[in-house]
Amino acid sequence: MGLVKNVWQGFAGGPDLNRQQIHRFLLEDIQVQVRMPHSNIETIASPRLVNFPYKRPGWFESNMEQQRQHFYVHLNTECWFYLAPVLRFDDGELGHLFCSLWLKRVPDGINALDRQQLVQCVIEEHNEHYNAAVQPETPYNHGKGINTEIRQDTRAEAELAASRGSPYRLDNLEKYTAIAINSHGYSPLAPANIISLHGQDWVFYQDKRRPDLPNGADFYCLPLDNSYYFAISFQYTVCQSGNTRWLKHAKATQQMVLDSLKVSPVDITADNLLVHTSKKAE
Repeated sequence: MGLVKNVWQGFAGGPDLNRQQIHRFLLEDIQVQVRMPHSNIETIASPRLVNFPYKRPGWFESNMEQQRQHFYVHLNTECWFYLAPVLRFDDGELGHLFCSLWLKRVPDGINALDRQQLVQCVIEEHNEHYNAAVQPETPYNHGKGINTEIRQDTRAEAELAASRGSPYRLDNLEKYTAIAINSHGYSPLAPANIISLHGQDWVFYQDKRRPDLPNGADFYCLPLDNSYYFAISFQYTVCQSGNTRWLKHAKATQQMVLDSLKVSPVDITADNLLVHTSKKAE
């Protein structure tokens, strides 16, 4: 029965929509609630925090992580792997979807509550990271300055070719630089937008290395105060471009998670286990 279902839908694995769990997180006076399908990847789960007192001095810095241009505090991540419908001897993975919940902070001088400023901030965060000055080669620079390095290398190669009597690349340097960045660096992101989600104004943008490929992340950002905002992302990785039926299922899963998402002020008068737990911890 399972094999027939897999062949009919075009994939195996993915989220188990019959097994779902509600996650709740306390961000000071804001509660985040979201319902996630069970993952088909079995891991040894570490204890998950539910209370994030991000307004305490130094707390964000002490708990911050980095992933490329993103500096954030991790709340939760779920992953779902999609496999070929029939067992194969080679790699049968079609792709996977990661859903991550983060707490992020805007730079000084930016008011996160001003959605237009946040729209600009999330795009500039990307551009400033990859177009920064060239960084020393370390495992921890997260690609910072890679576009600048590509520009310098492309110019040096073009100037060398011109010195040997072939000026075409130097005469068309802008074109060749754009091609090199598109192939090996990080292209500019499409503009962010303000969208309505559950009656609230969210900032939405796509963080994709190449705009013409499905790989990348959809980000939804909601300000919490002047300096911090909550972000939920859906990261897609396509391993085999020939089968995209699983992508439709993954997109439907994304929408289902978004439909369940609730970010609201904490009701301190209600019988709220998270609030009681937080007060005891204090």
